Amino acid sequence: MTINYVCLSDMHLGQDNSLLTNLVQADAALDHSDASPVLKALCKGLRELISLANAGTGVKPVLILNGDILELALADVNDAAMVFRRFLDCLMPKGEEIFSDVIYIPGNHDHHLWEMARETQYVEYLKEDFPDPLPSPWNTTNIFMGDKPPLVSYFLNGVIRHYDKSSPISVKMVYPNLGIRDESKQRYVIFNHGHYIESIYLLMTEVMSLIFPDRDKPVEVWDFEKENFAWIDFFWSVMGRSGSAGSKVEAIYEALPVEKARNKLISNLCASLAKKYDLPGWGDWMEEKMLEKILIGLAEYLTKSERSQTDGLLSDDARKGLWQYLEGPLHRQLLGFLKEDQNQTDENKLVFPKAITFVFGHTHKPYQEDEDFGGYPVWVDVYNTGGWVVESVTREPIKGASVVLFDENLYVTSLRLYNEADAASGYRVQVVQASPQRQGAAGNSFHAAIQTLVNTMGATWDEFSQETARAVDIRAKHLKAKLARTAG
Repeated sequence: MTINYVCLSDMHLGQDNSLLTNLVQADAALDHSDASPVLKALCKGLRELISLANAGTGVKPVLILNGDILELALADVNDAAMVFRRFLDCLMPKGEEIFSDVIYIPGNHDHHLWEMARETQYVEYLKEDFPDPLPSPWNTTNIFMGDKPPLVSYFLNGVIRHYDKSSPISVKMVYPNLGIRDESKQRYVIFNHGHYIESIYLLMTEVMSLIFPDRDKPVEVWDFEKENFAWIDFFWSVMGRSGSAGSKVEAIYEALPVEKARNKLISNLCASLAKKYDLPGWGDWMEEKMLEKILIGLAEYLTKSERSQTDGLLSDDARKGLWQYLEGPLHRQLLGFLKEDQNQTDENKLVFPKAITFVFGHTHKPYQEDEDFGGYPVWVDVYNTGGWVVESVTREPIKGASVVLFDENLYVTSLRLYNEADAASGYRVQVVQASPQRQGAAGNSFHAAIQTLVNTMGATWDEFSQETARAVDIRAKHLKAKLARTAG
């Protein structure tokens, strides 16, 4: 038994309410010269766990970073890049690189990394082969990387080389789906950040369908991306590079769930707009109130995002979106791969894997369960990796983070690292899994082996839990102070 794949997501490096960005006191400034205590403890735990599990085998796992690793919407790009470097320093110090490969799947908050990578890929393609007429740039990568040279992140690799020109680490870029399979081709795992399970990220598709109801609606994953990438990139992934405007957008974003702070910002905006733009026949007061009504309605719509819903692991919208995504564009992309791989045009003759796992993040609410999606011959094990940010001044026990682990045969288990709790005693690391009966004896043995190793690491994970409890408290106080300033 070895750990062959390690998956993390939603680290939001560079954002001040991320547990992995260094904020040592609630009233202090961010300090990028050092890693946060939680980041240090996390990397220490992962390094120790991998060393124990893979001792004597020579196996180095692949690190899969499943989106929203860098915070590009609510933090400056240099802040996010520096914290990313601190992360690599802790997890893979020079000469002690414990991973063989790093694969990055952008999310909505770091979507611009995908834009940079795919545009660079297009330029490199034109250098080698200059066709006429030119093809359109590709909006997605193949679900399985295959034999072709992988797309690399020149930005992230540039950050790495800035600190260490001889570093062997290279970050490969895949979007939006990454598939891996075992040697027998019987077990598949699909990774996806998860933002397309929310209807808000398909806004342009919905708008176009309202304007042109008779049009052919997109069914392929690349068509969904092509219609919505500009909206995602503009609103969710580049605000952090907007100078002082970026910090103001962050204040608005953080204030959205808090009615008093949110309405104060909206009231200030509406009063300024009514005074500046005097509409004929309307008084400033009436204009202000009309704008307030419209913008408050818009704000309430935005507060319904999945991260803001704490009544369940998935809201009705997100659960519906999850099923639509797996039964729609993901299923079609998987079918296309199987047809090519098996040289088969008849879908009824395709040989499907006997086990499928789907791993996503985005919601910041870790969980594991199995689902009977249409079009798949087996139940699909679904794992969510949660997130690392504090988004409320009160504790939200449904919020937390996991690391999902796979062995050489793609049996899976999840290391639930924390859920927010009112007291420090409520923070503890657990090993959890979905559908053990369907994984079989081999799957259960991998889960059991990881459970045993985690138990032997009691002191290491206790330290992590203590640092996490402390960090959640600091960031809740930090957020409370920021919201008070906004509402004041």
